[in-house]
Amino acid sequence: MKLTREEYLKKCMELLDFFGIDYSKDVINLTDGGNSCIANPSSEFYELFGGHSINSIAEFVAKELGKETIWLEY
Repeated sequence: MKLTREEYLKKCMELLDFFGIDYSKDVINLTDGGNSCIANPSSEFYELFGGHSINSIAEFVAKELGKETIWLEY
């Protein structure tokens, strides 16, 4: 599946929405839960993001949208 950069960004945002990651503010929060990788071949996101962490996708979105990320420790 070949996507344009804009289409890929939209898919990334869909993944963040699915996991409840808020990217609407100036700073996107990263957590230890976001270190989980997309590893389930049955997941709707596996084909595009298999092997990538949720945090790495959040960092990509932040960069594309001109936002920052911050690490939250609980």
